[in-house]
Amino acid sequence: RKWISFHGISINVEPDLTHFSGIVPCGITEHGVTSLVDLGLPVTLNDVDVALQKTFEDSVTPRTR
Repeated sequence: RKWISFHGISINVEPDLTHFSGIVPCGITEHGVTSLVDLGLPVTLNDVDVALQKTFEDSVTPRTR
């Protein structure tokens, strides 16, 4: 509304999840907050930065036919 976004993304790589105990993401009470590492993905913040940068560059770079 009036140039304010109500959508976003949060990628928790390896945080201390105790700080998130009071957060109810998107009002979904059945699920809490997790992280990539807790989901079994052994990544670092740098790994995620590199992957996001490449994905963004690939999505905005014009393709040749």
